[in-house]
Amino acid sequence: MKFIEDQTAQKLRGGYYTPLDLASFIARWIADLKPDKVLEPSCGDGAFLQAMADVGAFSKAAITGFELDDDEAAKAARRAKELRLNRAEVRSEDFLGWAIENMGKGGDPLRASSRLAS
Repeated sequence: MKFIEDQTAQKLRGGYYTPLDLASFIARWIADLKPDKVLEPSCGDGAFLQAMADVGAFSKAAITGFELDDDEAAKAARRAKELRLNRAEVRSEDFLGWAIENMGKGGDPLRASSRLAS
């Protein structure tokens, strides 16, 4: 058993980062659908962004990522820029709050994300 003082900040906030090999598997699977929009509701430091860039099938997709942690959101945004995912936007906010707010406006929150990524 670990005491709270022995836990990392990531563990204390419930952060779990998807391994790149799993993100790559999912990105290859999604690439077959040729999406014009991709929503990443908790992008962390950008493993899925890396995977999408590696797959190479997402250059025309509007990618909207959400991350609660400001530092991790900044890392993900830098990563997207370095990877030349030009239509990617990383928002430092709670995805669920954003979705509820947009659903309350009578619209589809995923449709709203296309305006965000422009």
